[in-house]
Amino acid sequence: MSDLFFSIAGRPGATFRFVAGDTAVGPWGPYLTDTRGKKAVACLLTCESNDARFAMGGTIPTQGANGVGHILADGESIRITHSYAIYSGLIINAINGDDAVIQATIEYEE
Repeated sequence: MSDLFFSIAGRPGATFRFVAGDTAVGPWGPYLTDTRGKKAVACLLTCESNDARFAMGGTIPTQGANGVGHILADGESIRITHSYAIYSGLIINAINGDDAVIQATIEYEE
């Protein structure tokens, strides 16, 4: 197992958990601004079970071997560092019926 290090560019908010199922969702909607009204500038996503696909910029991710979107494999993390990418991001499980459990932490402007 290798050590992973993440630089924090903003003020971290609370970590939350969600399930990526058979419908593409942007579950961070309530978290796009913090209690101070500051906008999200980065997001750390960690997949805890089953693979997921995510897409940004208006693309809707799809499932299957020829699915659209970037794979976030079970056990992997990705850090998204642009507010538009976060706002437009959608995620879905990679295989129909195999829900992916995701942990997310949003970072906000100082």
